[in-house]
Amino acid sequence: MALSIVKANELPLGRRNLFYGCNGNDVKELQYSLKLAGFYFGEMDGRFGMLTGEAVALFQQTFHLKIDGVAGRQVFNILNHDIAKKGRIIYTVKKNEALDNISKRFTVNKTAWQRIPGQGNPQLKIYPGMKMLLYEKSFYGWDMPDGIPLPFSLTGMLSSDYRIGADGRLEYLGVHGANLNICHLISAEKEVWTKVLGAKKSWRKLVHEIGDIQVGKYGLDLRQAPANKLIHWREFLKFLCWELTLPNIKLLVLPFLVANRKLENQLFWLNLPLFGSLTKNILLEPVYDLSTPLAFEVSAVQMVKDLRRLTKMGLAGKTLLVAEIAGWDWDIEQNQWEKLPFKVARLIRAQYNQPVQSGAAIVSKFYYLKHNVRHCLIYQDEEDLWELFSKIIKLNLAGVVIRGFEDLGEAGPALVAGSFTVLQDDGN
Repeated sequence: MALSIVKANELPLGRRNLFYGCNGNDVKELQYSLKLAGFYFGEMDGRFGMLTGEAVALFQQTFHLKIDGVAGRQVFNILNHDIAKKGRIIYTVKKNEALDNISKRFTVNKTAWQRIPGQGNPQLKIYPGMKMLLYEKSFYGWDMPDGIPLPFSLTGMLSSDYRIGADGRLEYLGVHGANLNICHLISAEKEVWTKVLGAKKSWRKLVHEIGDIQVGKYGLDLRQAPANKLIHWREFLKFLCWELTLPNIKLLVLPFLVANRKLENQLFWLNLPLFGSLTKNILLEPVYDLSTPLAFEVSAVQMVKDLRRLTKMGLAGKTLLVAEIAGWDWDIEQNQWEKLPFKVARLIRAQYNQPVQSGAAIVSKFYYLKHNVRHCLIYQDEEDLWELFSKIIKLNLAGVVIRGFEDLGEAGPALVAGSFTVLQDDGN
């Protein structure tokens, strides 16, 4: 058998790790792939120099990999996914353009623009030919007041319009009209989901009713579905796509399970890639441990850590994080909690001049005395939301779904415009 010797600089991309000082066709392929993904804008000369190293490091930072400037297996795998190319706009500055005017055109604040290696810092100075980075994210509102003009841009709105009744039939709740920009969600109580998912003979009837829905877009809300029937979730979704001849479901709302439910979490993560293959977007809503304020914080920190797993699974590009603008107030002595609207939480915060604690959980917490009883309030203020949006960008999630966003008032649109530009729905 004849053996052929291939020089290192003639190897195809992926056959060796690439780092500073490497040369060859695979380096040129790497530079080209990084350019397509919006990370590299130097010459494609096949030489791994400083600009290529900075681009690799930025890529690793974006996808939460080890930042060492070495292009290895993980970098190559993600570069082969469409996720690497999503959610990023590269703008080339034209002659006589100012950052203010460019920002107005994209309906963002100047702070939303990011630098690209080798291109300078747009916050300090821009020049003709300079390339700037702008993150583009989906931004949905959930069950927002109908008929009220919104002072900000949305990708779309979600409405809890349909519910599966105890008899297994769909009930229309009439929350919103047939607005093309609304995605209608189909939900059910836990007992109903248990009955529906456990009886395959009822699937065809339900699928037939879903097929008769006279709205443009709809999704499934499985937050109340029993976690011990995850296999049935999977089979039902496959059946739904097959019977309705759908490539995937528009939206799938899933609960982001509490960390201390180990078995449920293992099953959840095992099935998540398949759920991702059956839906255009996954909406993950955190499930916090509400037993104590400390347990709440621990579960919130764990949620942030778990988000990083989505990137490594290749699912971040279709995952939207559900965030609720609200507060949780504990009576420490009775260990009882009450969920509060954000406006009420903000009023309580204003009444008491107590230090606020913030941390990795992306929430604010402070203790106060109410009628001589010690209380703990946990909520998200504007700084927490800014950090949340930053996490969404860093982890390269598809975007965010906000419930109660209107409670933020004028601060809400300013937070969005200072973080990213809103992706418009393509109608599919």
